Amino acid sequence: MSSSCLKRPNTTKRSLVGLRVAAKRDSGFYEAGSIVDSTSKQVSGGSDPSSSPATLSSVSSVSSSSGHKVLISFDDGTKHWYADRHVVGPGFQGPSSASLTIGQTVYCTVGHRETPGKIRTLPSAGGEVFQVSLEDGSGQVITRKQEDMRLIKSRKSSRTIGQDKDYHSLATGKADFDATLADSIARDALSRISTVAR
Repeated sequence: MSSSCLKRPNTTKRSLVGLRVAAKRDSGFYEAGSIVDSTSKQVSGGSDPSSSPATLSSVSSVSSSSGHKVLISFDDGTKHWYADRHVVGPGFQGPSSASLTIGQTVYCTVGHRETPGKIRTLPSAGGEVFQVSLEDGSGQVITRKQEDMRLIKSRKSSRTIGQDKDYHSLATGKADFDATLADSIARDALSRISTVAR
């Protein structure tokens, strides 16, 4: 058997494509986008994409001086190259490594729901708590540690859609009625199966 048959396929680049991440834009705020390409090889000419992100039109003039880079397509349609160390998301930097500023959009869990908000105040000297103004129409201001805030909106898998608890139904007893009805249907189905088996 030749040694070429034993080489492991390079799946790293392909597995990153489509991953949702966040990176700091020229505005000073982190924004979400999807990885559309990655490279660890030299790209001719120009400046380091991690120090000054380049648009897709100038990708050919970007040099990769060291390390791995990813091309992020942001939600506004623009594309920029970033070094791994400047990317926040799964497999990259954690949210607590981000340098957050006032006005940054973040996502917090409030009452079992993900709610967007904007950072209103930074932690005081020696403190850890940010004040976040929720953008759900309530005008509520909450406090959160950096590790309890996200820069990327969560995406529910199709497996978990519809699995949120309906607390109104639980409070009114409707959920108990639905459970009783489901139990009755299951018993009826089992009795039919046992009748057919005889």
